[in-house]
Amino acid sequence: MKTVRRTLLITAAILVLISFPIGWDRAQAQLSTVLVFDLEEDDGGFIHGGAGDQWEWGSPGPGSPENPGPDRAGDGSKVWGCPLNGTYLNGTSAYLRSPELDTSSFNGLEISFLYWMDLTLMEDEEEESGDILGSDLCYLQISIDAGDWIEVVEYNGSRTGTWKEDILVLGNELGDTLVLRFLLVDHPDGHCDNGFMVDSIRISAEEKPQVSISLGADAYMPPVVARGEAVLITFQVIDEGLTVPEDTYVTVYVESSGQDFEFYYRSEVTGGSIQRRFVEWYPSSSGSFRGWINLTVEGNYQEGRSFNMRSFSPIYYDDSSIGTSHLNVQNGIADAVWNTITPPLTGFSMSGGEVLWYGSETGDRDGSAGFNGPTWAYIETGWIDLTYYTDSFLYLYHRYSFLGPKGTCGGVVEAMTEEGDWVVLEPLGFTYGKLNENISGPMSGSEAIVGTDEWGVDGFELLPFTGGSTRIRLSVVANDQGHGEGWFLDDMMVVGEGYDPFDTEPPAPVETIWIEVVDEGAVSLSWTPSNARDLKQYNIYLELFDFQDLSGLSPYLEVVDPGEESIVIADLDPLLNYWTAVTAVDIIGNEDQDVRTVMFKPTSIEDNMPPTADIRIEGGYYTRSVGEDIRFDGTGSSDPENDPMTYFWTMPDGNTYRGATVTWRAEEAGDDLEILLTVKDSGGLSDTASVTIDINEDDAFIYDNADLWPFLLISIPLVLIVLTLVLIATLFRSSARKRLERRLRSLGIDPEGFRSSREVDDREIRGHVADQRKHGPKVHDLVPVWNEEESESVEMIHERKGSKEAGRVDDKDASAKEEERSLKVVIECPFCSEVFKEKIKLDVVRKHQTFTVKCPHCGRSGDITP
Repeated sequence: MKTVRRTLLITAAILVLISFPIGWDRAQAQLSTVLVFDLEEDDGGFIHGGAGDQWEWGSPGPGSPENPGPDRAGDGSKVWGCPLNGTYLNGTSAYLRSPELDTSSFNGLEISFLYWMDLTLMEDEEEESGDILGSDLCYLQISIDAGDWIEVVEYNGSRTGTWKEDILVLGNELGDTLVLRFLLVDHPDGHCDNGFMVDSIRISAEEKPQVSISLGADAYMPPVVARGEAVLITFQVIDEGLTVPEDTYVTVYVESSGQDFEFYYRSEVTGGSIQRRFVEWYPSSSGSFRGWINLTVEGNYQEGRSFNMRSFSPIYYDDSSIGTSHLNVQNGIADAVWNTITPPLTGFSMSGGEVLWYGSETGDRDGSAGFNGPTWAYIETGWIDLTYYTDSFLYLYHRYSFLGPKGTCGGVVEAMTEEGDWVVLEPLGFTYGKLNENISGPMSGSEAIVGTDEWGVDGFELLPFTGGSTRIRLSVVANDQGHGEGWFLDDMMVVGEGYDPFDTEPPAPVETIWIEVVDEGAVSLSWTPSNARDLKQYNIYLELFDFQDLSGLSPYLEVVDPGEESIVIADLDPLLNYWTAVTAVDIIGNEDQDVRTVMFKPTSIEDNMPPTADIRIEGGYYTRSVGEDIRFDGTGSSDPENDPMTYFWTMPDGNTYRGATVTWRAEEAGDDLEILLTVKDSGGLSDTASVTIDINEDDAFIYDNADLWPFLLISIPLVLIVLTLVLIATLFRSSARKRLERRLRSLGIDPEGFRSSREVDDREIRGHVADQRKHGPKVHDLVPVWNEEESESVEMIHERKGSKEAGRVDDKDASAKEEERSLKVVIECPFCSEVFKEKIKLDVVRKHQTFTVKCPHCGRSGDITP
């Protein structure tokens, strides 16, 4: 386990080297050139080899007219190239390696160089072996302290044309030595080009301060932490006895995945041989974090460590601060028991408090602290509820020492099933050892943690126990040869991905179902998978009638493996029609009640006839624009037996879709682009139809010539007809208006004054005239005592009307008949607003005599003077 952890730490350091080249506290130092390979006087001490090796030092050649080379160096006259002139060999895998570079006294290393390349692209490769493997490549790799090769840059592509410069920033965490390597790789597909050349390699760096102070190797941040709980970050500064310069300090800072600063700490460094620091941090949220511990000397970055961390809101958390009273404890031999201790016996711990320990002050074989001899001792938690979790893990922050011959002692991590059986948990990132068969008790021959290791975090899989409850048990097991310091446990944490127990929302309906007859009375049923995170199972419904909801229905089959996406249903009657539906069910049991059924008939393939595919383009236009949504409709496809069909679309850009209708848009222009529709019935027979369209660059809708003329022939006459109707309506309206004006003038009303004073339109004028015709003037037109403003106009009207009537009789009879004539008027009562008719003698009107009128509706009276 120690080896695994060390490898993980080295890998993390390399990632930091590339992704985080500069520490947060590093000053903007000026880099100076420390080494140059100009390749003019000598080859720089580079070595080369590998399959098809053609690396050469010298002047580059011109190549050939069909395949020209650079014909010159990038700087000066000499370069390293594979090859210098001509083409590399088929199947080449050849390297050019630099001498070992001493980087122990430098920070901020940068490497710059000139390069020229001509490498074959994948689309230019010719098939030789039957497979096109990909583009030819050249890698720039580095090795730190004689470790594995790390690819930092990948070059591929056709001829650069000119020499180019590249700069590689390697940062601070470089170790003591560094080697560069260029590796040219040809995929053996038969086509080769001029290769890769490099020139004028320059290395720049910042020289480390010449002091004897450094950051110790035990700088540490735990990878898994609990939200809101104390986390102990530790580091040490080593001073070899010289005076510590001014402005020397260590900074600790943590940022979240969103690059927000979570925690910052700065500690000044003073004299002393070893200075150890412990810093407490309380994570404020769940999620991913990145941490740094950096040493700055005389204001310049000296060295640092970086860490990845993950914070959880735990399901169960025990930091050992309250001892063993809440645990079920079974101790072993008399002088070794589970108890709590504090550092320094165990070194630093994750949260800085007390830790659980199985052992005693004089329990080991040599009389030192630990345990010795046959034992089975354990601590056991209470029930941990995982009912509402889809995945979960146990994390232990621990230190252990199990000594003696192989298999004589170890630590066993177990969880209990709801049936009461103990199961050894599966570890993450390391491999268990195995206990001997002669160990007494239930742990005989079990897998176990063995050996020794310092403080660290290990994880264990709890997935088989989700959806219920479990207990955790940690056992120390040994025979008469087993001994050691024991097992030290600090934080014990269970975390998981969960769901809301009060959730009532079912998973989304299953979108598509495919059915294929595989035999007489047997079909293959498949469906699109659900993306619900809390998916538990699929329910398959099968009925002899069509159904739209699940009321009163029971599943024909439950598919309890959420990874399944198809099943075979057999023993069906080939002469009957069946309806089926598939639903997704979550852990709570929520299930969408509205379903989408598919009908099929499990008839043998021999009796089946193929379907017919049909494509229609919505809008009917076959010339479209880039970026325009185009809808294709396949619902016109048919099957002779009316079997359910599946629809498969293949678009010109290579994308494929399913469904009776699809919407697609072109990202680039082109002519005669083909769209394919393949329909397949439940018996497996299919048919394919196709259409071609043209895509133009213009974003606007474009007609082709075939579409434009029919459009013009139809639209132009329609426009002329509409304009003619508008003109006729305008003339008719003008004629009617003039007739209305003549009528108003005949009644003694000025049309312009009527319109301007009343602000009315022609309809109101027309209404006024009609009212005059039907009822005569209203009461307010007869000049009641309360409305004197209109008296003159009304008087003129009735004088004119009276004059006309008087003119109809002889002059000798006029005076006799004048008194008998009357005028019938419609009066609107000013009190109740009701309307009634009243006869008034014309002579009264002419003489402006006052008369009394009584309303038959409300009984009120009023005087009117015409």
